[in-house]
Amino acid sequence: RHADVAAADADTAELVRGYADRIAPLARRVVGGTGEPLTRANGQLGALAAAAQRELAGADVALVNPGSLRADLDAGPLLYEELFAVHPYDFPLLRLELRGGELRALLAALRTAGDDPEAYYAGPARIDLRATYTVSANEWMATGAGFPALRDAGRRLPGSPGSETEALVRYVEQSR
Repeated sequence: RHADVAAADADTAELVRGYADRIAPLARRVVGGTGEPLTRANGQLGALAAAAQRELAGADVALVNPGSLRADLDAGPLLYEELFAVHPYDFPLLRLELRGGELRALLAALRTAGDDPEAYYAGPARIDLRATYTVSANEWMATGAGFPALRDAGRRLPGSPGSETEALVRYVEQSR
């Protein structure tokens, strides 16, 4: 029986090696670079992800939940596989339309007294209560899995502009 398990493990390992070899050109592609580490702890990674998602979605505002950030980025060249490791679940991005009052209430609900944010924000510093804003958030956030206030606010716009990883890769490429 142990021989069967060992043979199966060897076959699985060979299969994984084969796929790893096939995707190596994409995974090892240098997308851009950074002069300093971008980490979850220093908040710079969250700010980068929010700016990237805002740009890809063509939104006024982007919200990124810290739990979707799974790896830090070291200073130096940034490989595609490193950016993918930041968002390994690679949720689709959704767009919502919120009135200024709804957005302000949502942001107040997401603030915490501690040092750790409930969400990273990219958008205007001042919210006009009479304006309407397009907000980008990943599917997990926008459907209310962890943020019912976002699910209940505003209305969802059709389509997805792309995914978390797509946003990050494009943004870093454009920042070269």
